[in-house]
Amino acid sequence: MSTPSFNRQILPAFTNDKSISEFADGLNGACTQTALECCVAAVQGRQPAQSRMVAYTRDMARRGWCAANGAATLANVAHYARYVLGVTIATEWDYQEPLSQDWLSLLRANAGVRPILMQVAHGANLVDAETGVRPEAAARGLRYHAIAMLGKQADGYVCADGDNPQVTSRLQIYNRATLTAAVPCGLLMLAMPSPAPVPPPKPHVVTPPPVIDPATRYKAALQAIQTYAANALKG
Repeated sequence: MSTPSFNRQILPAFTNDKSISEFADGLNGACTQTALECCVAAVQGRQPAQSRMVAYTRDMARRGWCAANGAATLANVAHYARYVLGVTIATEWDYQEPLSQDWLSLLRANAGVRPILMQVAHGANLVDAETGVRPEAAARGLRYHAIAMLGKQADGYVCADGDNPQVTSRLQIYNRATLTAAVPCGLLMLAMPSPAPVPPPKPHVVTPPPVIDPATRYKAALQAIQTYAANALKG
């Protein structure tokens, strides 16, 4: 089932209204890397890939920047994004519960324009405004969790929640009340690449007619008269 548009504004890579699950290759705590892959995919203008999420998680674990199951702090994920993946970070608000910064104003200004990774303290409180579906781990009291925020529409923010059982078939809509109840505790917003400059149009050059020296013109006319006269005498 596709999601109604409701004047939807969404990043181009996610107009197909689906994303990836965080559950792959035995991982069960890679929600932040899943959200990161969604954000990186949005910057690169491609579909997110679960294989890339797994690669991020395994690489971070080898470096000691996350647990074996993928659990990671926002600061470590931001460090990985900046120095390993080479993406530009526009805003980084590391863990603080609750966030003291005005996260709602940031969402209003940037959702659908720049990809946003948000960590929340109470993931179990995330409820899709259109389907009523919660993350799979909600029944177990899901706590610290991460989602990717990719757009907005009239009834909420368009998100990819890797723990939601519907994420591979539709994106989630989390409204202001739901996000407030989930208690945002960290945020990472990536910068989108600047559009390639449009080259200026080439000037239209008008080639002037050749300039003929008056003496040359007179000489040519005289020669034409002489030729005409000679031909007349022969006749």
